[in-house]
Amino acid sequence: YTVDKMVPAVVLDVTKKKNVVIQLPGGRRVTLDRRALGFAARAVDNEKMGEDRIRRGAVIRVKNNGGRWAVVQEPLLQGALVSLDAKTGAVRALVGGYDFHSKTFNRAVQAMRQPGSTFKPFVYSAALSKGMTASTVVNDAPISLPGKGPNGSVWTPKNSDGRYSGYITLRQALTASKNMVSIRILMSIGVGYAQQYIRRFGFRPSELPASLSMALGTGETTPLKVAEAYSVFANGGYRVSSHVIDKIYDRDGRLRAQMQPLVAGQNAPQAIDPRNAYIMYKIMQDVVRVGTARGAAALGRTDIAGKTGTTNDNKDAWFVGFNPDVVTAVYIGFDKPKSMGRAGYGGTIAVPVWVDYMRFALKG
Repeated sequence: YTVDKMVPAVVLDVTKKKNVVIQLPGGRRVTLDRRALGFAARAVDNEKMGEDRIRRGAVIRVKNNGGRWAVVQEPLLQGALVSLDAKTGAVRALVGGYDFHSKTFNRAVQAMRQPGSTFKPFVYSAALSKGMTASTVVNDAPISLPGKGPNGSVWTPKNSDGRYSGYITLRQALTASKNMVSIRILMSIGVGYAQQYIRRFGFRPSELPASLSMALGTGETTPLKVAEAYSVFANGGYRVSSHVIDKIYDRDGRLRAQMQPLVAGQNAPQAIDPRNAYIMYKIMQDVVRVGTARGAAALGRTDIAGKTGTTNDNKDAWFVGFNPDVVTAVYIGFDKPKSMGRAGYGGTIAVPVWVDYMRFALKG
């Protein structure tokens, strides 16, 4: 099988000049010179490379670039995409990683990851239910909380860009993804209340930390669960359940079973006040229009809303974007969490993936 036009090839021989003779699927033989080997040239018969050395019998990946075969490397960075019908929860698309055959780990439904700032809308929604409005003013200023850090130390969270805006509205704060405002909101409404309220979106208690860090999305959940939760904002406040099967037929074409999904506005339970869902939708439209998800505006649509997310040290990057019909969540990160570097933000690496998919998903 091939992934992204990368073909597996068996190394048949290594010549004295360190050229590598390979056999492609179908039996064709190709000789790779140093230029074709590229980054992998240092691994040719190099004992120091251990199991990674290129030797007779090894299996490598190659790609045909304009008639010339060259060695390529499978990416270590992984990701997931989940796209749901906002009104029914029907799965429109689900991608669990780069190559399911090489590692049967479905990141869309199995990877427990911190959602980062994509979690903030749930805290804001809880604040609206407590009487705050999109125009409520909160202080975006540094904060130090004794005893709230590791082992009872002082917790001094920061805004990701290190900048503070003073008194700003909730709408402005979510648009700019201000950490300090999210924390102060949670302090105001209470962690316990927020936990109970946010469970309406389908999150389990174990996914909701009993601490102020919950405001920054430090609990762990899956991309599928995040997409399901955002559907509440998209469909007017109803909670729907994801499903991949609509109908089952036998070999004679007879209908044997049909899914009876929960449908927003019909039989799905009302999770939050529809006015709350509408306000959150309008605020998150600003996130796309002038905020951290401006890249999503490339679709040229005015009905798109969403929220980016990035965790500490840029280990996880997210974007969840939606309109009233479709909710799509994109997650990017390493299987063994580590920093993706200074550019590893949701707005820079997750949004482009979302745009590429939604450009086709929203056609027609």
